[in-house]
This record gives sequence, C-alpha cells and structure tokens, in this order.
Amino acid sequence: AVSPQSERSTPPTTNALYSGTRAFPFFSPGVGRMCAPFSSLLPMQAKVERVRQTGIVGAGAWIPHTAPRTERREMPSKPVMLLVRHPLTGAELQRLWEEAYCKAFRFHFDVVVVEDDCDLDAVCDRIKPDLIAFRGPYSALHRRIVVSNPLSHTGIPRIGLYFGDGFCMTRPAFFHDMDSWGVDTYFTQTFYLAEHTPSIAQRIFVLPQTFDEDLFRDYGEPKTVPFIVFGEVAPWRPWRGETAQALAKRYPTMFCPHPGYSAAPSAGIAWSGEAYARALNRSLFSICDGSIFNCVLRKHVEIPACGAILVSQPVDGLKEYGFADMENCVIGEGPDLMAKIAGLIGEPKRLQDIARAGFELAHSRHAARHCDQLYRWFVARRLLRPGETIVQHGTFGAFEAVSDGRSGAIRSMPVQWSEPAAMVADALGNYRSGAFGICQKKLNRVLETKVEYAPARHLLVRALLMSGRPQDAGQHALYLFNVARKIYRAPEPDPVEWAWWCIAELCRGDLAAASAALRNFPALRHSELRRVAWLIGKLEGASPPRPQGAKRDDRPSVSVSLEPSLISWLNEICAMLRASGQQLFAQAASALVREEQLAELASAPLAVAARDF
Repeated sequence: AVSPQSERSTPPTTNALYSGTRAFPFFSPGVGRMCAPFSSLLPMQAKVERVRQTGIVGAGAWIPHTAPRTERREMPSKPVMLLVRHPLTGAELQRLWEEAYCKAFRFHFDVVVVEDDCDLDAVCDRIKPDLIAFRGPYSALHRRIVVSNPLSHTGIPRIGLYFGDGFCMTRPAFFHDMDSWGVDTYFTQTFYLAEHTPSIAQRIFVLPQTFDEDLFRDYGEPKTVPFIVFGEVAPWRPWRGETAQALAKRYPTMFCPHPGYSAAPSAGIAWSGEAYARALNRSLFSICDGSIFNCVLRKHVEIPACGAILVSQPVDGLKEYGFADMENCVIGEGPDLMAKIAGLIGEPKRLQDIARAGFELAHSRHAARHCDQLYRWFVARRLLRPGETIVQHGTFGAFEAVSDGRSGAIRSMPVQWSEPAAMVADALGNYRSGAFGICQKKLNRVLETKVEYAPARHLLVRALLMSGRPQDAGQHALYLFNVARKIYRAPEPDPVEWAWWCIAELCRGDLAAASAALRNFPALRHSELRRVAWLIGKLEGASPPRPQGAKRDDRPSVSVSLEPSLISWLNEICAMLRASGQQLFAQAASALVREEQLAELASAPLAVAARDF
C-alpha cells in the first residue's frame, strides 16, 4: 500500500533542432518577506534553525500559527511528502497529466505514495512526513479509498491537490474528502478553481500548467505535418472548430480524435503519451484554444515543448506564461489569424525563429523541474511568524508572508472573461426583473453547451420554482449529484444544491420529505442548509434558534446564494411557495418575514445607542 518513489535523474533535454536553451530568469514581484525560487533558498539546516527560533512548525490549519506544535523534528536533505490519493482506473492520458506534477514534486521532496485503504496515524508514525498531500477526486475515473484516523497528526501541514476543471461536477466530492481529511488549503492548476468557487479563493494556491520534459521534447522527427488538431470539436470550443475548419480549407491539416478518459478508448486508435508527443514533433503548427472559459491549458505548453508552433485563441493568461504573439507563438482569430499564418509560411526563417523561441520558453520555464510552487509554499509556511499568513503573487511570483489577513494566490491580471458566466449574469438580470421564462431559455442555452455548469443549473432551479414548477426544479437540483454519484461515486451532494432540493420538496407540499432529506447527510454544513433547517423547523411547529450565517468550517459550495439577507431569502421562498400553490406554507413564511422585520426594528435603536456611546 505504501511505495516510496525516489527522484529520477533527468537528463538534459536533447534537442536536435533548437540548441542553446538558457535558464529563464525568475521574477519575484511585490514587496515584503518573500520566498524565492528553490534554487536560491537557504540550506535546509538554516530553515530548521529558523523554525527553532520562531516555534512555528507545520500545521494542518489554513492559518498555521494556531495549530498544535507536535511534529517538530530534524529535516533530511529533502523533506518527505506523503501523497494520499484515489488510484486512477481510466485512460493513460490522465495518469500522464498527474505524473508531470508528481515528477515536479520529486525534484524537491522524497515522495511516498499511498493509494489503498490506510490508517493515516500508522502511516505517519512509520514514514514521518513533513507534508501530507491529499489528491482528491476530479474528472478522472478512480477507485475510492478509505482513510481511517484522518485527523491524526494535525501538526503536519496538509494540502489538497485538485487537478480537475474549475467548473467540474466532481468539486463537491473533492470538498467532501477534504473536509473529512481535515484539509482547507488547496493547490490547483491556474486560477480556474478560484474563479468558479470564489468563496474559497483565499484558501487556493496555484500550480502552473507543466509537462514532463522527458516526454515532451524534440525527438528529431522530420517536419511532415503542416497543421495538426488534437481533441474534440465541440460547441464549448467554438474557436477550435472555426480555426480548424479555416485551416483545412487552406492547408494539409491532420485531425486527431481525443483518446478519451476510459480504460478502453472509444476512438480505437488514439494518440497519447509518446505517440502524441512525436506527432507534435512532426508538425509545424498545432492549435490550442482556451474553451469558452478562456483559460490556459496543458496543451499550451506541450505544443511548443515538442518544437511545433503554438497557434492559440486569445487567452488572458498566456501573457503571464511568457507567450507573445509572433515572437514565440501565434495568437489570434478569424481572418487576421489566417493572414498571420500565411505570412509566416512565406518567411521560413521567421517561422523557424518563432518555433525555436517557443521551444526555449517551454523548456526554460514550464518544464516539471521549474514547477516549484508547492515547495516554495512549504518553506514559506515553515518560516511563518505568529499572526502571519501567505499570499502568492500570481502563478509564477513569490510567496510572501503577510500580517494583514490576506491569503491565497493573488491574480496578476484581471479576472478572465467567461462566456458562460456572462450568459448567466444576463439571465440573472431577467430573474431579478421577474422575466422567469426568458431567464429559463437563456439558462437552457448555457446548459446545452456545458451541461455541468453549476451556476446556470442552480439559477434554473430558482427560476422554475418562481414559475410554479417544483417537480422540474427538483430534478435539476439533483442532476449534478446524480451524475457525479453514478460516474465518480460522489458520496454527498453540494450543500446549496441539497438545500434547494429540500425547498423544491416544500414547494411540492411535502414537508416530511424535506425534513427527512436534511437528515440524510448530517456532515453537510452550510449557511443555506441552516436557513432551510430553520424554516422547516418553524413550519413543523418547533422553535429553532435563528440560523447562523457563514462559518469558516462550512463545506465549500459550487453554487452561490442569490439573497444574502435572511429577510430577502424568506421573501424569495414565499414567492416560490405561492407560485407552486402552497398557500399555507407561504403564509407561515410571510409571518416569519414580519417577525424578522420587527426584530430588526427593535434592535436598531440599541445599535444606534451603542454607536453613539
């Protein structure tokens, strides 16, 4: 069950076409006490001495100085990282994606992997890790494992690794595991997860897209393929489809199907691993989009790493990675993009220069050996003083200890524009104005493009309830959980989605079913669930205390409550109950609104008096 994975010695990247690759200088923005790249850190013994002086050692909590100090010990030349994960059971593709990060970790840690049922207390006693990393579920087929005594050894810092899409329906299962395993600090690829789960942005640190330099390299293949297109041409990737079609009309273009994520690829013969890398190496150009979510993907660094020229949709994050149009890649869309490509084909020397520059950028900055963010966080974490937390300046910047309460990765660029988010925001305007039918039509268009996009489905549940359709609302409220439970064996639903399934049951008039549903998942904690439990208790004739607001230990949710105040939330529920024909429940909820309003009026003079005093 426990197998140490020692660091592999990695030979320098051989490269017949582009020689002279030089190290990319590291840039550390910001001010304050920061943690530099691994190559310039103090010797480990000096770090241990600093730990002795400050008394701050590893901790499982997000704000580390408040955790027990029970795991102090001398550190070897490399710290030991215990990686606990559900074993993957699907295609080679996702195993290779994950292995690139594991290889990056092994440059800085002695990594011990556990991917069977285990007793965390016994494992920690045996291997004495300096860091525990839990890789939870994401959109990869896997076999779930059971970790007993997961809250033991709380003095050892622990983090969660999330390798899925930021919008993925597996996020509730990931947060379930992290909650069970005592983790509330997460590392993930790019700012994607923080954008789609903003309530936990201060707990998220960022790993860049990276690649295994032994796999993605120059194999010396002859350049026999002008253009190559990998992956599906789907509605949620419009730029890819339009660009591939335009290229195919003008130049010889090879289309390669996505290899799939199951153990038996549906495409039959499909390229992944070395076959995929060699195909890129044979190509002059390869295209990569950012999807409708406008994000940097692995392919953005894999393509130039194999010596092909990256042709990309305009994506905000590419600048942070060092990509510059017509210097080390080609960026654009429509006729302007075709004109750029035609011009390059007519200038072979310039084409070769751009290919060489892209290759050098990829290998000097984005190969696994340069992905040291987790290690730099780990060192900064050990050096924290009481009252300090850590911020990460952009994807590639420094980790800085601060005492102003900030934490997590700070964007070095504006939030990326996202078509689905913009469409949901537009539909929300219709919802606010009472145009529930128009709202539903717009949301259905979003879900036709990306069926698992949680904000659209959650708003659709509310719009259906406002339209007096509780049966349909209940089906949509459970849709994501049912799919995730069937495919990925998700153990629990999202807390906000579950709360609104209970509300849908109330709108159907089934108070008993709504009350019973709350008891199905007792570990779920969220302010929305507390509101629903309070309302159900009142409807049952009980006298529950007023529901508390958001708490730090609430389960993160992929959905967001639209009504921040209890009174506005109750007014929304009243309207839904009336639209669904539940007049008695609606009258009871209206009475609660009046009680809350009177309570606010009564407390207002006290608040003013306290302020004046």
